[in-house]
Amino acid sequence: MKVPEPLVEAEVLAILEDVLGILREWHQREPPFVHGDVSLDNLVQNPDGTYELVGSGSRELPSNDAGPSRDLYGLGFLAIGLITGLDPQGLVTEDRKAWRQVANTSPRFAALIDALIEPDPAQRPSSARRIADEVRSLRRDSADSVAFRPIALGRTPAGLEYKAPPPVEVMATAEHLREPEPKRERRPVPHLLVLLIAILFGFMLLFAAGGCVKAIPPAMAPDSVVTYQTADGWSAEIRHFPGDGPPVLMVHGMGANHYNWDYHPDVSLAHHLQQQGWDVWVPELRGDPGSIPPHKKARGLIAFDDYALGDLPPIVDAVLEATDSERLFYVGHSMGGMLLYTSLAQFPEKIIAGVAISSPSSFQHPLKAYKLGKAFGWTMGGNGRVRFKSVAKLAAPFGKSNLIVGRLANRKNLDWGMVKGMARYALTDLPKPLVRQALTWVKSGELINLHGEPWVKPTDTPLMVLCGIKDKVVSEPDVASTCDRFEDCSYTELSVANGFSFDYGHIDPVVGASSKSEIYPLVSAFLEAHRDD
Repeated sequence: MKVPEPLVEAEVLAILEDVLGILREWHQREPPFVHGDVSLDNLVQNPDGTYELVGSGSRELPSNDAGPSRDLYGLGFLAIGLITGLDPQGLVTEDRKAWRQVANTSPRFAALIDALIEPDPAQRPSSARRIADEVRSLRRDSADSVAFRPIALGRTPAGLEYKAPPPVEVMATAEHLREPEPKRERRPVPHLLVLLIAILFGFMLLFAAGGCVKAIPPAMAPDSVVTYQTADGWSAEIRHFPGDGPPVLMVHGMGANHYNWDYHPDVSLAHHLQQQGWDVWVPELRGDPGSIPPHKKARGLIAFDDYALGDLPPIVDAVLEATDSERLFYVGHSMGGMLLYTSLAQFPEKIIAGVAISSPSSFQHPLKAYKLGKAFGWTMGGNGRVRFKSVAKLAAPFGKSNLIVGRLANRKNLDWGMVKGMARYALTDLPKPLVRQALTWVKSGELINLHGEPWVKPTDTPLMVLCGIKDKVVSEPDVASTCDRFEDCSYTELSVANGFSFDYGHIDPVVGASSKSEIYPLVSAFLEAHRDD
């Protein structure tokens, strides 16, 4: 990866936060997964501007320095390379603080880097979570807090190419940083530009209801994680929230990740079920931020069938093995519920009962959004990912008035601070093959596999199906008709007419402000009624 110029502190902190998110997930696994070579050579930028690590273990590690703290040691060198634009190995000498002479950092950030590059592993930080908390705090307090700008970076086969200036020029640069900036001549701003800025500012004030609310960060962590491997080379983890009861597998929806279930106790069905004594397991699927692909391009090659055939079988087997159980309960939202239907078609004997929330089993009643998707289906050619997360970020300044929120949920049933936080952490981009397969469902009217064969097969496994009457992502009649296809199935319409506080949308049955008091008890009561222990 090339660094064309030194980055400002805010940009470096943003990159470190992405990397620490990955390390935190890896280090929590049992046993912990250690990358072993966190460096600029192994840092790549995704199309949506986020960063991830590739490769691993290319360095021979000393026997006393092979744990998670080794990754944090490499993270310190990575930070030095980013903020100086120079080879960090040449800047860190016997004087461990020599790198500061050519870096423009706040004292607090410099102290953090010094702690990370401490040569003695016993004296070095070992918790990626604590370092991530410090980096987030630095980002909030940084004097350089500016909008993150995409950087034209690319990883080349030759690795990082440095063109360090001569020592004299480097010292001159350092002295220049200590001098005050020369005053720039002020140029008159055209009146039309001032008018346009004023109009834009007024527009944002008018429509950004709730846009200034502070985002609530994630507040849940699993007690442990179990790693599963797929037959085609993916590796991902299952987050465990232990309880004394039977195992419950909770699978997230399309465009989401595990935070669909375990973001914050106030909007977490996983937390609710754990508090009720259930043994809760929340898996990542291939392509999720913490998953490890077999190769870099694999994230853009994922179809629905890959989740159904490649991920769910090893996930279910891993949970059953970890709990020494023969069967489990299954709860799915949106696509996660559709994967429940595919699991019942493959191994119904392993599922005691299931809950599907906002999950259609057919597509006989197309919404306007479906028709729009068919019209623009030609844009989904090839592989890669649709930047759903980036679009959500662009819409965030418009607060509750932005169109994405109105499409996903009943705005009145949301905690906006929670929504802003989840927009940042709980969304993922959509693989184009997944979108293309979804369009085949709209065209055929059925949930079919890539060979055109129906996924839904009759079974007597008990099911509870829920859907909001104001769901604008899936058609409520298509969700309700699921119970026409299964022998033991009950359907509940989430609406004011049916006794609920709101006419629910697509995501608020899971993360809505009233879900904790209205929806979660429904789910736990259904599971309790079908316990066989």
